[in-house]
Amino acid sequence: IDDSYTNDLSGFELALDVLSLQTWKGTRTVIASDLSSISGSEQEAYKHVAELLHRKSIHRLIGVGRIISKYAHLF
Repeated sequence: IDDSYTNDLSGFELALDVLSLQTWKGTRTVIASDLSSISGSEQEAYKHVAELLHRKSIHRLIGVGRIISKYAHLF
């Protein structure tokens, strides 16, 4: 699922919703780059990303970018 056009938190959540509808039973991996528009705290936004990944049963995150890498400890 390519959501590179919006690249924001709501678009990320929608992409995870679509992914969760897939019937794949194996390991789920998400490749994500820095979010382009964050309202409020960066750290809170990436905490929310970590919570979404957990709730949607994502097994592995590959983070690409300086900002998402800064919050790797949250994942």
